Amino acid sequence: MVSDDEVKARLEEKRFVSLKAAIAEGRVRMLVDFQPHNGPRSPLHRPWENVIPMLLLVMFSLTLLIFKGVIFGTVGLLVAVLVYVFGVRPWVAKRIQARVREAALENLHDWNVLWKFGGLAVALPDKPQIGCVSPDGDWRLFVRSYVADPGAAPAGGEKTAGGGGSGGGGGGGGGDDSGSLSPFGAPKPRAQTKTAPPSKAPAAAPANKTQAPAEK
Repeated sequence: MVSDDEVKARLEEKRFVSLKAAIAEGRVRMLVDFQPHNGPRSPLHRPWENVIPMLLLVMFSLTLLIFKGVIFGTVGLLVAVLVYVFGVRPWVAKRIQARVREAALENLHDWNVLWKFGGLAVALPDKPQIGCVSPDGDWRLFVRSYVADPGAAPAGGEKTAGGGGSGGGGGGGGGDDSGSLSPFGAPKPRAQTKTAPPSKAPAAAPANKTQAPAEK
């Protein structure tokens, strides 16, 4: 018999695969903030990306200061600062973002590690206000609500997972969560309740027409 932990692990793996496919297809946008990973606490930090360019720029300014004088040394220092701010730092940011993106999408374990660390976010391209930011956001709920295909997994398993998610989310209720998991199943009973009143309205109209000749 499959335990609850194994079921949750399989559902989490399926949601990660769905998220990865959505990012590759452009249905979800993945954002990476390089600043949290540009430090020794990040597992993907590489010190030489900042240290070596900075040392080269400092040596350049010191060389001008020693051989050309204070004025050229000061100018060289200003040039070095501008090169670092507008050249080296964007270069480092692009390298970190590419490295974090590649590592996060490698497997579920690395994704969870980097998500807990922070600096990641996922959002809908056409609706940027709908998204999830690490480490506080729940990417599983985002996938279950906006990414997961209702036909990609058995409905029973997804509804079971939705019950747990709605309990953790608070006052959402089981109906809203099941609607997000299988949006094609929820609108059907609502459509039946909307079609019932129009059938009664035409029946009332002929009654008024028959009473009108009686009064004359």
